[in-house]
Amino acid sequence: MSLYVREAGPWDAPAVLFLHSLGLSGAMWQPQFERLADDYHCLAPDLPECGNSAASGPFTLKDASRGVADVIRERIPGRSAHVVGLSIGGAVALQMLCDEPQVLDHLLVSGTATRLPPFFDRLNRLDEKSVRLLNRERQAVIARLNNSWLRRLLPASARSCFA
Repeated sequence: MSLYVREAGPWDAPAVLFLHSLGLSGAMWQPQFERLADDYHCLAPDLPECGNSAASGPFTLKDASRGVADVIRERIPGRSAHVVGLSIGGAVALQMLCDEPQVLDHLLVSGTATRLPPFFDRLNRLDEKSVRLLNRERQAVIARLNNSWLRRLLPASARSCFA
């Protein structure tokens, strides 16, 4: 699985990898990149079926965990990182703690759970036509958010989270 990754900061600096919440992308971490990239190698992959990794899927915690661990092994010289996970990103980080602990220096998670709700398993069993339909619906919702009054109230740095 190949994930799209935003990256900034010195390649040989301590690495911090950020995992986004459901329905967003690694772009949500741009404010952190701006503040940390002078001293840290910052990475933010788009999880499967999100952002620029929308074509990689279906989403499972195990596959996402494996994909993120591969990003760490391939892009970080020391092959481990401080990992920050929010919501679904936190669930992926906790799965990495179980399956790939050697790639984690430290772990910070917020607003997460140790497993996904049962409806995620049912989504993974849908046929390809149903998945395409749901993806179109999801993209339509994101497009409506991009043009909504709520998004216009957000500071410019937060608007990119919907990208």
